[in-house]
Amino acid sequence: MRALWLIVLAAAAGCSRTALFDSLGSGAGPAATGGSAGSGAGGGAGAGTGGSAAGGSAGTAGSAGTAGSAGTAGSAGAPACALWDFLPSKPVALTEPNGDSALTSVVRQGNRVFVGTTNDNDPSPDPTWRVRVIKEDLSDLGTSQVVMKRPQSVSLSGIGIAIGSGHRGGIAWDDAQGCRFVELGADGAAITAPHQIANSWCYWPIATQSGFIAFNSPSFTFTPLTLLTMNKHGHVTKTRPDIITPAAPGSSPAGLARFDDGTLLVAWSAGNGVTGQHIDASGNTLAPAVGMSISGPNSRFALGSMGSSALGVEGSGGAVVVAPLDEDGQHSGPPNTFGTTSGSVGHVAVTRARGAALVAWSEGQSGAYHVLRVQPVHPDGSTLGAPVVASKLPFIGSLRVVGTSTGALVVFEAEQPGTLTQVFAVRLVCH
Repeated sequence: MRALWLIVLAAAAGCSRTALFDSLGSGAGPAATGGSAGSGAGGGAGAGTGGSAAGGSAGTAGSAGTAGSAGTAGSAGAPACALWDFLPSKPVALTEPNGDSALTSVVRQGNRVFVGTTNDNDPSPDPTWRVRVIKEDLSDLGTSQVVMKRPQSVSLSGIGIAIGSGHRGGIAWDDAQGCRFVELGADGAAITAPHQIANSWCYWPIATQSGFIAFNSPSFTFTPLTLLTMNKHGHVTKTRPDIITPAAPGSSPAGLARFDDGTLLVAWSAGNGVTGQHIDASGNTLAPAVGMSISGPNSRFALGSMGSSALGVEGSGGAVVVAPLDEDGQHSGPPNTFGTTSGSVGHVAVTRARGAALVAWSEGQSGAYHVLRVQPVHPDGSTLGAPVVASKLPFIGSLRVVGTSTGALVVFEAEQPGTLTQVFAVRLVCH
């Protein structure tokens, strides 16, 4: 089993190698294509559409920022699906057990799902970022494509993926080459050579009509935050600094939700918990910053778009708490708490699927094994049906859940007896 990494700021902690993953890997996926909000077990932040400089834990979870959140809205007027089940019951491996693999992003396009991974060993047997495109029903697992390479023994992020309006791209950061962008083909392969777009952390890429936007933290803390606007080939055309000004020292990304109107709810964590702010895609402030914490600081956090509202999810101790939020990040209803059977919550994720929201979490149990649970809820966070429980595994790390045309797909890090950490996928179907 790989050792847990404390996700800390390299400058503050003097670390030569830092994983920026979980909350960066979540974030804001367009409602039509899914993605998922996820969080890390290190107290980190959650985006989709998905890891964070602060959150995460095991090795490299999360990402430099894929967008993930919204999932699939489902048919207009169709009732929310309350009865779900895993199919197949045995998870399908998406990576090879030649090293510890880390899940960093999951984004859906049509009936295909793009999965971003990296190896987080140091030295690494595979110092690359990879993208694999799989069918949403797991009937075709595609080919694992190397899209970027890096030197050994560097601080790094995962790869964030953005898809939309006919173009696809990925971004990833390491302290030797800065933040780089690469164009991606339909099979997930790189179709251009990577090029630098910033020197410091970048994450949460989002596809727009004219290209992409992404976020950059020049000071290696979340704030002050810069918005990068790029053309469809990933070349920066505009840089807007200070769209969010300094908050508490040591702030870090927590999550990103992209609403159906194109606006964004950006969340960050600091010593006092999670704070959010509603902005548009140009970086203009639409509402004041607001505290969004549900159960206090040091919780695992995920944020997911429900279209014109959001769900905030926190895992703390032996409970998962779901709270409805409006677009400005204000609490719009009472929180709903789900207890664990034993043990404590590791990672959390949330997405929209089949008229419902799916809240997923890993749960440590006695006997040194983990289980994966998925709880269907209404978009306001109220209970919709019974939770679904996956097989017991020795370890479950970072996870994402994404809505599909047939239900949902859960992608997660895990270990099977006698193996290193791999990335697995399992389908969720609506009955």
